[in-house]
Amino acid sequence: MNFDLSLRVKLVLIIGVIVSFSTMPLIWLGYKDTYERSVATAEDQFQRISRIVDEGIQLSYLNVQTFVIDKTAIEKDDIRSELDFLEEIILTGKLDESMDVLEFMRDKWLTYCGVIDSEGKFLFPSPMLESIFRENIRDYLRTPVRAYLDPSDRNFSRDYYTFFRADTDVGKNMPILMALRKSNNLTVIVAQTVNYLEDALPEKMSVLEAHLRDVVKTLNLPMGSVVGVTDADGSLIAGRGEVSFTGRRELFPELFDTAREKGSATGIVTVADKEYLFAIRHFKPLDWFVQTSMPMDVIAGPAKAKAVRLSVIAAAIFILISSLGLWFITWMLQPLRRLAHCARRLEVFDFITGDVAARLQGITKELPRQSRDEVGQVSSAFSSMIVAMEKNIEALKKSVARQHSIEGELNAAREIQRGMLPPAGDDFRSRCFIAGAVMEAAKEVGGDFYDVLETPDGRRAVVIGDVSGKGVSAALFMSVTLTLIRNAVSESLTPAEVMKKVNDQLALNNPSCMFVTLWIGYFDPLTGALDYANGGHCPPAVVPTDPSKPVRWMSEVSGLLVGALDMAEFTDLSDTLDEGDLCLIYTDGVSEAMNEDRELFGDKRIEAVMKKHHGSSPDTLIAGMMKAIVAHRGRAEQSDDITMVVFRRLGADSAPKE
Repeated sequence: MNFDLSLRVKLVLIIGVIVSFSTMPLIWLGYKDTYERSVATAEDQFQRISRIVDEGIQLSYLNVQTFVIDKTAIEKDDIRSELDFLEEIILTGKLDESMDVLEFMRDKWLTYCGVIDSEGKFLFPSPMLESIFRENIRDYLRTPVRAYLDPSDRNFSRDYYTFFRADTDVGKNMPILMALRKSNNLTVIVAQTVNYLEDALPEKMSVLEAHLRDVVKTLNLPMGSVVGVTDADGSLIAGRGEVSFTGRRELFPELFDTAREKGSATGIVTVADKEYLFAIRHFKPLDWFVQTSMPMDVIAGPAKAKAVRLSVIAAAIFILISSLGLWFITWMLQPLRRLAHCARRLEVFDFITGDVAARLQGITKELPRQSRDEVGQVSSAFSSMIVAMEKNIEALKKSVARQHSIEGELNAAREIQRGMLPPAGDDFRSRCFIAGAVMEAAKEVGGDFYDVLETPDGRRAVVIGDVSGKGVSAALFMSVTLTLIRNAVSESLTPAEVMKKVNDQLALNNPSCMFVTLWIGYFDPLTGALDYANGGHCPPAVVPTDPSKPVRWMSEVSGLLVGALDMAEFTDLSDTLDEGDLCLIYTDGVSEAMNEDRELFGDKRIEAVMKKHHGSSPDTLIAGMMKAIVAHRGRAEQSDDITMVVFRRLGADSAPKE
């Protein structure tokens, strides 16, 4: 699509582009800075909100833990007494006497005792403790219980307490408080079930959750924000806002994993084709998550508003500058308008009739040549161009007249050359013989030639040649050569003698050192005998009538190029054609026809075309060969003259296959 815009419009557009490129970075930087500040502000608000919720959880959880700690302190005193008792009976060797007491402790108080030596073997049988250490259960700190048996642990105090859940003799997955004491390379263990603590926890946790919901209700949330507290399974404990996707870890598992590992995480995620800023805080004791979120379009609102304001300012600046620039450009382009007016007058100027020089001077007077700026320089150059153009047009008129004269002479030469050659459409038919020919020059006139003559003894003389070079000089040399050949054939000479005589006559006066490749053959249609001489020409090819027989090439030569050396000698060669055989003689314009990739047509393609024309007429073979050459050449120009002569030996009662 073409847009014809005036120079004034183009300059205004250039101003607009300059203003745009100047203001766009400012608009982008302003938008980016405001956007980043909005995101940072939202993150700070989320951190503040999640901190408030987290503190509320901690306070409520502290109350619950106070109850647990009080109960646990009582249990620890009892366990410490049992450790002292167990250590004493082992060190005094009264273990066997105390078995009834230990069994009573296990059955009535759900207390499990055990002693492990330095090799990790139980000296006192306690199936439940053996199962716990065999499975290497982890405590609430995720530490395997076997790790407490490592004697190299220097941080191990007199008594070490830990808490975990395990299967016992009286129940599945019960909470257990276990104490370990190291004494004389032995580890004394006392474990007590504390399931009664969990009976009171639901009530305490209900109070915690109710307090948490009150805290969430009092939060001052930004517009569009969502806050929610979920447990480890993703169930909502307390929330405010659109909490439909709160706790759904499958939507953004990376944030939950990071929060669990580092305590908190922030990121932008996409939910239902909409982006949200998420902040997650992990409360490790309860494995709860505090989530806050806000749509990114709400966060980006201030940035977009600022970008709009900056765009309005930029548009106002553009309108003001464009108005001033349009006035200034209009004033500045006045000389160019005068120059354009002169150019339009020159466009319709008549350079043929009248006083051309005087009328051109009238046009140049209107040019603003007095200006010293670039417009004045262009006007002066334009004036000089008009003067030079007037001179060049006069010279062009003379050149065109000479060109027309030359074209007329070339047309006459082409007609003369065509008149010297037998028409390509002639049938060249005689008894048991038929031939066809074609010649296409690469220029107006060419250097290829052919002829089909009758010898004094009644045979058919087939002649084809290719003069070195192209154009008029080759055409003149070709006409001389063809005339000499026709005269020599009429003197009852052999093909080699004809070639020798023509060579000597051409070489006698050949200052340009031109030469011709020449093939002359005498063919007897009755016997099929072919006597020929080849003076540096392309080898003819014979295609038998029988499709099973291959194409045969007559590759022998009789001598050098004709006309190059006056002492050249040539020898006669002979061959025989069976009934129905086709013989193709051609110039190198066929075999050396090139396509756009400079790939030659070549002998293989010639042979392939001939194989398709077993039993065909000469004209059919010529047409097929020309079609193949044109297809091979493609869009490439014809580089050389193309000439072909095809003859066939016919049977007495046969006709060629069309």
